[in-house]
Amino acid sequence: MKPHLQFSEKEIKKIASRYDYSISEKELEKLRPKVIKRGYLLKSELQQIAYWKAPRSSGHSRSNPGDYVQEISSVKSWGRATLSN
Repeated sequence: MKPHLQFSEKEIKKIASRYDYSISEKELEKLRPKVIKRGYLLKSELQQIAYWKAPRSSGHSRSNPGDYVQEISSVKSWGRATLSN
C-alpha cells in the first residue's frame, strides 16, 4: 500500500502553522559549547532538548533527578567524540 496525504499539498503550510516550535534548533545549538566544556547536561538543558524533540511527552524529563541527568549525559559515559561531531 502506497502512503498518501489525506489533504491537499496546498494545505501543508496552513497545517504546519498550527504547531508551535518555541525552541529552535539554533537555540539548542547554543547549548553545545557549554555542554562540551562542562562535560554533561544540566537538568534544565535536558528539559529544553526534550521539549524541542517531543513537547507532549517532555514532562517526563522533569522526574529525573539532576545528579542522574549529569551521570547519564556525562562525557565519561558517552565519550567526547559523541559530543564533538
